[in-house]
Amino acid sequence: MKATLPKTVAHNGWQYDKTCTRTIHAIANRNGTPTELVTVRFYGTGSTVWCSVWVAQYRNGTATYCNDRYGGRGNAKGYGYHKDSAALSAALDSAGITLSEHIEGVGEGAMRDALTAIVRATGCRGKVLIV
Repeated sequence: MKATLPKTVAHNGWQYDKTCTRTIHAIANRNGTPTELVTVRFYGTGSTVWCSVWVAQYRNGTATYCNDRYGGRGNAKGYGYHKDSAALSAALDSAGITLSEHIEGVGEGAMRDALTAIVRATGCRGKVLIV
């Protein structure tokens, strides 16, 4: 899977006023230092899952989160499919990040592959840890 980051930064990430049910971090070794490159948060219970995603950019070898990060948010409703991956897909769309494969409703493996592809798109080629 390949990810493409947008040319302009989208500031669409959102801290929902709901209970955070899960957080995923994509960490990679950047210049000899373990660095968190992607943060994903899921919120909600029941039939709706909300998701926010933030992806660090690099300026002169330093991760930036404050003003220069890609951010997106999305949600998924209903029953009978993997809502976390559908909500993540919507959040990535909101951030302007495109993937070479669909992950909506596909499951955990597709989410891990997508986060790894996003880390690669930031320029990191080392091992990626998804926690």
